[in-house]
Amino acid sequence: MSDAAYSSSLILFFFSFAIVDFILATLTVCGNLLLLTTIVFDPLRCLRTPSTYFIANLAFSDLLIGLLIGYGHALIEYFLYVDGTKPYWISVVINIGGEQL
Repeated sequence: MSDAAYSSSLILFFFSFAIVDFILATLTVCGNLLLLTTIVFDPLRCLRTPSTYFIANLAFSDLLIGLLIGYGHALIEYFLYVDGTKPYWISVVINIGGEQL
């Protein structure tokens, strides 16, 4: 396999991975927002139990992870697709998996 073919397949891999990350992050954010909206605007107030507050807390933390890590990782892979290098500022803002700068 030549270097050009390897490079183009690697670029295509980063782009497809960025699309999958974006879709998963969007599903995560929408699902958790729906759950939190349901708990907050409960008309009968039957969802005001300690276990429901625990589930709401987990949904809120998962929402933040979906916003920061999910979209951040998709952004990193998009930049890898565009020019093949990861921008330094993304590595500083989002340190995914304990990467070394």
